[in-house]
Amino acid sequence: MSISVDRLKNLLILTFCVFLVAATGCTPTGQEQAGENGIEVNIQGTWKGSAQQTGSSNPTFILKLNQREKQEVWGTITSMDGTFDEAIISGGKLAGNRLTFSATANGSNFRNGRSYTFEAEVNGNKMNGTWKDILERSRGPFTTEKVVKTSEEKTEETTAAPE
Repeated sequence: MSISVDRLKNLLILTFCVFLVAATGCTPTGQEQAGENGIEVNIQGTWKGSAQQTGSSNPTFILKLNQREKQEVWGTITSMDGTFDEAIISGGKLAGNRLTFSATANGSNFRNGRSYTFEAEVNGNKMNGTWKDILERSRGPFTTEKVVKTSEEKTEETTAAPE
């Protein structure tokens, strides 16, 4: 049984097209990616929230987040209780609608130098998750909401990408 040259060419072209579609069409790029249920997730921007912690008031904080292709996330975190003062976010990753990152306290209170991890689920303009001291001395839930600016307030705000 022999295959004709034309049939072999068609099979080769079809195989190449399938490979090309698989290589370029299966991975989301840009600053949005499909989360659960195919909903686009865009974490770029400013998020304001609060964290629960035992023994003190629930501190409020601000996240300024940026995102690159391959789901890399970076930015800063500032808390009103003096734990974080525009602390650099490290190891940030967005997988579907799951965001994870770390930050080291650099503020004016007794937590200075402690490392914390954050894990959250992003649902539209809301984020719910948990934070914990990397040594697991303390932990708790947190919630944030994306700050949506009016058309008059919109400006290009970006935090420098890590080098």
